[in-house]
Amino acid sequence: MRKGVMLVLALMLCAGMVFAAAEKEDDGVRKYALVIKTLNNPNAALMSMGARDAAAELGGEVIVMAPEREVDSAQQLEIVENLIIQGIDALLLMPCGSIELVPGVKKANDAGIPVLNIDTKMDPDAMAQAKASLATFIGSDNFDAGYQGGMKMAELLGGEGEIAIIQGVPGHESSYMRVDGFEAAIKQFPGLKVVAKQPANWETELGYTVIQNIMEANPDLQGVWVASDLMGIGGAQAIKEAGKAGIVRMVGVDGMLAAMEGIQEGIYDATVKQSTYMMGYMGVKAAAEYLDGGSLEEITYTPLTMVDAENVDSVIIEEREMNARAQNQ
Repeated sequence: MRKGVMLVLALMLCAGMVFAAAEKEDDGVRKYALVIKTLNNPNAALMSMGARDAAAELGGEVIVMAPEREVDSAQQLEIVENLIIQGIDALLLMPCGSIELVPGVKKANDAGIPVLNIDTKMDPDAMAQAKASLATFIGSDNFDAGYQGGMKMAELLGGEGEIAIIQGVPGHESSYMRVDGFEAAIKQFPGLKVVAKQPANWETELGYTVIQNIMEANPDLQGVWVASDLMGIGGAQAIKEAGKAGIVRMVGVDGMLAAMEGIQEGIYDATVKQSTYMMGYMGVKAAAEYLDGGSLEEITYTPLTMVDAENVDSVIIEEREMNARAQNQ
Protein backbone atom coordinates (compact mmCIF):
# COMPACT_ATOMS: atom_id res chain seq x y z
CA MET A 1 0.00 0.00 0.00
CA ARG A 2 2.77 2.40 0.95
CA LYS A 3 4.62 2.20 -2.37
CA GLY A 4 1.46 2.86 -4.33
CA VAL A 5 0.46 5.85 -2.24
CA MET A 6 3.89 7.42 -2.28
CA LEU A 7 4.15 6.83 -6.05
CA VAL A 8 0.96 8.85 -6.47
CA LEU A 9 2.44 11.61 -4.35
CA ALA A 10 5.73 11.56 -6.25
CA LEU A 11 3.96 11.82 -9.60
CA MET A 12 1.87 14.70 -8.32
CA LEU A 13 4.93 16.60 -7.13
CA CYS A 14 7.16 15.84 -10.11
CA ALA A 15 4.47 16.91 -12.52
CA GLY A 16 4.48 20.32 -10.91
CA MET A 17 0.90 19.90 -9.78
CA VAL A 18 -0.33 19.68 -13.39
CA PHE A 19 -3.80 19.11 -12.06
CA ALA A 20 -3.80 22.51 -10.36
CA ALA A 21 -6.35 23.91 -12.77
CA ALA A 22 -8.44 20.78 -12.98
CA GLU A 23 -11.87 20.65 -11.51
CA LYS A 24 -13.20 17.71 -9.55
CA GLU A 25 -14.84 15.11 -11.76
CA ASP A 26 -18.47 14.90 -10.74
CA ASP A 27 -19.17 11.21 -11.25
CA GLY A 28 -21.56 10.95 -8.34
CA VAL A 29 -19.05 8.98 -6.27
CA ARG A 30 -17.94 10.71 -3.09
CA LYS A 31 -14.21 10.92 -2.60
CA TYR A 32 -12.92 10.84 0.97
CA ALA A 33 -9.27 11.70 1.58
CA LEU A 34 -7.60 10.16 4.62
CA VAL A 35 -4.32 11.96 5.29
CA ILE A 36 -2.37 10.31 8.08
CA LYS A 37 1.03 10.78 9.72
CA THR A 38 2.84 7.84 8.18
CA LEU A 39 2.34 4.61 6.30
CA ASN A 40 5.22 2.98 8.23
CA ASN A 41 2.97 1.92 11.07
CA PRO A 42 0.76 -1.18 11.35
CA ASN A 43 -2.01 0.94 12.85
CA ALA A 44 -2.02 3.06 9.70
CA ALA A 45 -3.06 0.02 7.69
CA LEU A 46 -5.88 -0.71 10.13
CA MET A 47 -7.13 2.88 10.02
CA SER A 48 -7.02 2.82 6.22
CA MET A 49 -8.91 -0.48 6.14
CA GLY A 50 -11.60 0.95 8.39
CA ALA A 51 -12.02 3.94 6.11
CA ARG A 52 -12.18 1.76 3.02
CA ASP A 53 -14.70 -0.60 4.59
CA ALA A 54 -16.99 2.31 5.45
CA ALA A 55 -16.59 3.86 1.99
CA ALA A 56 -17.42 0.54 0.34
CA GLU A 57 -20.62 0.32 2.35
CA LEU A 58 -21.50 3.86 1.26
CA GLY A 59 -20.49 3.46 -2.38
CA GLY A 60 -17.65 5.96 -2.07
CA GLU A 61 -13.89 6.02 -2.62
CA VAL A 62 -11.02 6.64 -0.20
CA ILE A 63 -7.65 8.18 -1.03
CA VAL A 64 -5.02 7.41 1.64
CA MET A 65 -1.87 9.53 1.72
CA ALA A 66 0.93 10.35 4.14
CA PRO A 67 4.35 12.00 4.22
CA GLU A 68 7.50 9.89 4.07
CA ARG A 69 8.27 10.59 7.73
CA GLU A 70 5.92 11.14 10.62
CA VAL A 71 7.72 14.35 11.62
CA ASP A 72 7.38 15.95 8.17
CA SER A 73 4.44 18.28 8.70
CA ALA A 74 5.52 20.43 5.73
CA GLN A 75 5.12 17.54 3.31
CA GLN A 76 1.82 16.57 4.90
CA LEU A 77 0.56 20.13 4.45
CA GLU A 78 1.57 19.97 0.78
CA ILE A 79 -0.38 16.72 0.39
CA VAL A 80 -3.47 18.37 1.88
CA GLU A 81 -3.15 21.42 -0.38
CA ASN A 82 -2.77 19.21 -3.48
CA LEU A 83 -5.84 17.17 -2.57
CA ILE A 84 -7.90 20.33 -2.15
CA ILE A 85 -6.89 21.44 -5.65
CA GLN A 86 -7.52 17.98 -7.07
CA GLY A 87 -11.01 17.91 -5.62
CA ILE A 88 -12.33 15.82 -2.74
CA ASP A 89 -15.62 15.73 -0.88
CA ALA A 90 -14.25 15.41 2.66
CA LEU A 91 -10.87 15.42 4.38
CA LEU A 92 -10.07 13.13 7.29
CA LEU A 93 -6.88 14.53 8.81
CA MET A 94 -4.52 12.94 11.32
CA PRO A 95 -2.05 15.84 11.60
CA CYS A 96 1.72 15.49 11.95
CA GLY A 97 1.64 18.86 13.66
CA SER A 98 -1.35 20.24 15.55
CA ILE A 99 -0.34 23.80 14.67
CA GLU A 100 1.51 23.25 11.39
CA LEU A 101 -1.54 21.78 9.60
CA VAL A 102 -3.90 24.62 10.54
CA PRO A 103 -3.33 26.41 7.19
CA GLY A 104 -4.41 23.24 5.40
CA VAL A 105 -7.60 23.07 7.43
CA LYS A 106 -8.33 26.71 6.66
CA LYS A 107 -7.81 26.15 2.91
CA ALA A 108 -10.18 23.18 3.03
CA ASN A 109 -12.74 25.35 4.84
CA ASP A 110 -12.41 28.04 2.16
CA ALA A 111 -12.92 25.39 -0.54
CA GLY A 112 -16.09 24.14 1.15
CA ILE A 113 -14.51 20.80 2.10
CA PRO A 114 -15.41 19.53 5.58
CA VAL A 115 -12.46 18.49 7.73
CA LEU A 116 -12.77 15.69 10.26
CA ASN A 117 -9.92 15.61 12.74
CA ILE A 118 -8.72 12.04 13.40
CA ASP A 119 -6.64 10.69 16.32
CA THR A 120 -4.46 13.75 17.03
CA LYS A 121 -6.28 16.95 17.91
CA MET A 122 -5.61 20.23 16.16
CA ASP A 123 -4.40 23.08 18.37
CA PRO A 124 -7.53 25.03 19.41
CA ASP A 125 -5.75 28.38 19.83
CA ALA A 126 -4.10 28.17 16.41
CA MET A 127 -7.41 27.11 14.86
CA ALA A 128 -9.23 30.06 16.45
CA GLN A 129 -6.56 32.51 15.34
CA ALA A 130 -6.81 31.26 11.74
CA LYS A 131 -10.62 31.19 11.91
CA ALA A 132 -10.49 27.57 10.83
CA SER A 133 -13.09 24.98 11.79
CA LEU A 134 -13.59 21.23 12.09
CA ALA A 135 -16.66 19.10 11.54
CA THR A 136 -15.69 16.86 14.45
CA PHE A 137 -12.88 15.00 16.21
CA ILE A 138 -12.79 11.20 16.24
CA GLY A 139 -10.09 9.36 18.13
CA SER A 140 -8.76 8.13 21.43
CA ASP A 141 -8.86 10.12 24.64
CA ASN A 142 -5.09 10.47 24.76
CA PHE A 143 -5.07 11.79 28.31
CA ASP A 144 -6.99 8.72 29.46
CA ALA A 145 -4.66 6.42 27.52
CA GLY A 146 -1.71 7.88 29.41
CA TYR A 147 -3.59 7.82 32.71
CA GLN A 148 -4.44 4.15 32.34
CA GLY A 149 -0.80 3.43 31.59
CA GLY A 150 0.30 5.29 34.71
CA MET A 151 -2.07 3.35 36.90
CA LYS A 152 -0.86 0.08 35.38
CA MET A 153 2.77 1.07 36.01
CA ALA A 154 1.95 1.85 39.64
CA GLU A 155 0.27 -1.54 39.95
CA LEU A 156 3.24 -3.38 38.44
CA LEU A 157 5.77 -1.66 40.72
CA GLY A 158 3.69 -1.67 43.87
CA GLY A 159 3.60 2.12 43.87
CA GLU A 160 7.36 2.72 44.17
CA GLY A 161 10.49 2.64 42.05
CA GLU A 162 12.46 4.58 39.45
CA ILE A 163 10.74 5.05 36.11
CA ALA A 164 11.38 6.69 32.74
CA ILE A 165 8.97 8.50 30.44
CA ILE A 166 9.51 8.27 26.68
CA GLN A 167 7.71 10.99 24.73
CA GLY A 168 6.82 11.06 21.05
CA VAL A 169 7.58 14.06 18.87
CA PRO A 170 7.76 17.18 21.06
CA GLY A 171 4.70 19.36 20.50
CA HIS A 172 2.51 16.59 19.13
CA GLU A 173 -0.87 16.64 20.86
CA SER A 174 -1.06 12.85 21.09
CA SER A 175 2.32 12.81 22.83
CA TYR A 176 1.90 15.59 25.37
CA MET A 177 -1.66 14.59 26.27
CA ARG A 178 -0.60 11.00 26.92
CA VAL A 179 2.34 12.23 28.98
CA ASP A 180 0.05 14.54 30.95
CA GLY A 181 -2.30 11.64 31.67
CA PHE A 182 0.53 9.36 32.75
CA GLU A 183 1.98 12.00 35.06
CA ALA A 184 -1.44 12.71 36.57
CA ALA A 185 -1.73 9.03 37.47
CA ILE A 186 1.72 8.55 38.97
CA LYS A 187 1.45 11.73 41.06
CA GLN A 188 -0.86 9.72 43.27
CA PHE A 189 2.09 7.48 44.19
CA PRO A 190 4.89 9.43 45.92
CA GLY A 191 7.12 6.35 45.80
CA LEU A 192 7.35 6.52 42.00
CA LYS A 193 10.30 8.66 40.91
CA VAL A 194 10.78 9.84 37.32
CA VAL A 195 14.53 9.69 36.64
CA ALA A 196 14.40 10.36 32.90
CA LYS A 197 12.00 11.98 30.44
CA GLN A 198 13.09 12.01 26.82
CA PRO A 199 11.54 11.98 23.33
CA ALA A 200 12.08 9.18 20.83
CA ASN A 201 10.00 10.73 18.02
CA TRP A 202 7.68 7.72 17.53
CA GLU A 203 10.65 5.78 16.07
CA THR A 204 11.51 2.17 16.97
CA GLU A 205 15.27 2.46 16.47
CA LEU A 206 15.43 5.67 18.46
CA GLY A 207 13.32 4.06 21.18
CA TYR A 208 15.91 1.29 21.40
CA THR A 209 18.80 3.75 21.71
CA VAL A 210 17.11 6.15 24.14
CA ILE A 211 15.95 3.41 26.51
CA GLN A 212 19.29 1.62 26.34
CA ASN A 213 21.06 4.84 27.34
CA ILE A 214 18.58 5.53 30.14
CA MET A 215 19.13 2.04 31.58
CA GLU A 216 22.91 2.52 31.51
CA ALA A 217 22.62 5.87 33.29
CA ASN A 218 20.09 4.56 35.83
CA PRO A 219 21.02 1.04 36.95
CA ASP A 220 18.13 0.93 39.42
CA LEU A 221 15.51 1.70 36.78
CA GLN A 222 12.39 -0.41 37.29
CA GLY A 223 9.89 0.85 34.76
CA VAL A 224 9.60 2.49 31.33
CA TRP A 225 6.43 4.03 29.95
CA VAL A 226 6.30 4.91 26.27
CA ALA A 227 3.80 7.23 24.57
CA SER A 228 3.62 4.75 21.68
CA ASP A 229 4.44 1.09 21.17
CA LEU A 230 6.46 2.16 18.13
CA MET A 231 9.16 3.27 20.57
CA GLY A 232 8.40 0.60 23.15
CA ILE A 233 9.08 -2.24 20.72
CA GLY A 234 12.64 -1.00 20.33
CA GLY A 235 12.93 -0.36 24.06
CA ALA A 236 11.73 -3.86 24.91
CA GLN A 237 14.49 -5.28 22.74
CA ALA A 238 17.04 -3.15 24.60
CA ILE A 239 15.66 -4.41 27.93
CA LYS A 240 15.84 -8.00 26.70
CA GLU A 241 19.43 -7.64 25.53
CA ALA A 242 20.38 -6.13 28.89
CA GLY A 243 18.98 -9.20 30.62
CA LYS A 244 16.41 -7.10 32.46
CA ALA A 245 13.14 -8.51 31.12
CA GLY A 246 10.75 -8.67 34.04
CA ILE A 247 13.04 -6.38 36.05
CA VAL A 248 12.47 -3.22 34.02
CA ARG A 249 8.73 -3.20 33.36
CA MET A 250 7.42 -1.84 30.05
CA VAL A 251 4.03 -0.19 29.50
CA GLY A 252 2.95 1.47 26.26
CA VAL A 253 0.10 2.92 24.22
CA ASP A 254 -1.35 1.73 20.90
CA GLY A 255 -1.86 -2.01 21.22
CA MET A 256 0.39 -2.90 18.31
CA LEU A 257 0.73 -6.54 17.39
CA ALA A 258 4.48 -6.58 18.11
CA ALA A 259 3.86 -5.14 21.59
CA MET A 260 1.26 -7.80 22.34
CA GLU A 261 3.65 -10.48 21.13
CA GLY A 262 6.17 -8.95 23.53
CA ILE A 263 3.66 -9.42 26.36
CA GLN A 264 3.39 -13.10 25.45
CA GLU A 265 7.18 -13.35 25.37
CA GLY A 266 7.53 -11.62 28.75
CA ILE A 267 9.51 -8.57 27.60
CA TYR A 268 6.53 -6.18 27.54
CA ASP A 269 4.04 -5.84 30.38
CA ALA A 270 1.03 -3.94 29.08
CA THR A 271 -0.26 -1.68 26.34
CA VAL A 272 -3.34 0.53 26.14
CA LYS A 273 -4.85 -0.55 22.83
CA GLN A 274 -6.42 2.02 20.55
CA SER A 275 -9.22 1.28 18.08
CA THR A 276 -7.50 2.63 14.96
CA TYR A 277 -9.75 0.61 12.65
CA MET A 278 -12.77 2.33 14.18
CA MET A 279 -11.19 5.76 13.77
CA GLY A 280 -11.05 5.24 10.00
CA TYR A 281 -14.44 3.55 9.80
CA MET A 282 -16.27 6.07 11.99
CA GLY A 283 -14.47 8.94 10.25
CA VAL A 284 -15.85 8.10 6.82
CA LYS A 285 -19.30 7.34 8.21
CA ALA A 286 -19.33 10.70 10.02
CA ALA A 287 -18.14 12.50 6.89
CA ALA A 288 -21.02 11.01 4.90
CA GLU A 289 -23.50 12.00 7.58
CA TYR A 290 -22.15 15.55 7.59
CA LEU A 291 -22.31 15.79 3.79
CA ASP A 292 -25.92 14.62 3.95
CA GLY A 293 -26.73 17.55 6.21
CA GLY A 294 -26.49 15.80 9.54
CA SER A 295 -25.01 17.26 12.70
CA LEU A 296 -22.02 15.70 14.46
CA GLU A 297 -20.84 15.66 18.04
CA GLU A 298 -17.85 17.91 18.64
CA ILE A 299 -15.82 14.97 19.98
CA THR A 300 -16.31 11.22 19.64
CA TYR A 301 -13.85 9.05 21.57
CA THR A 302 -13.08 5.56 20.32
CA PRO A 303 -12.62 2.69 22.81
CA LEU A 304 -9.42 1.94 24.72
CA THR A 305 -8.53 -1.54 25.99
CA MET A 306 -5.85 -2.43 28.53
CA VAL A 307 -3.96 -5.46 27.23
CA ASP A 308 -1.74 -7.39 29.64
CA ALA A 309 -0.80 -10.97 30.43
CA GLU A 310 -4.36 -11.77 31.52
CA ASN A 311 -6.11 -11.04 28.23
CA VAL A 312 -3.40 -10.86 25.57
CA ASP A 313 -4.00 -14.36 24.19
CA SER A 314 -7.59 -13.58 23.25
CA VAL A 315 -6.97 -10.02 22.05
CA ILE A 316 -4.04 -10.99 19.85
CA ILE A 317 -6.06 -13.51 17.82
CA GLU A 318 -8.42 -10.81 16.57
CA GLU A 319 -5.51 -8.40 16.01
CA ARG A 320 -3.67 -10.91 13.82
CA GLU A 321 -6.79 -11.49 11.76
CA MET A 322 -7.28 -7.74 11.31
CA ASN A 323 -3.64 -7.19 10.36
CA ALA A 324 -3.73 -10.01 7.83
CA ARG A 325 -6.83 -8.54 6.17
CA ALA A 326 -5.29 -5.05 6.14
CA GLN A 327 -2.14 -6.33 4.43
CA ASN A 328 -4.21 -7.95 1.69
CA GLN A 329 -6.11 -4.77 0.80
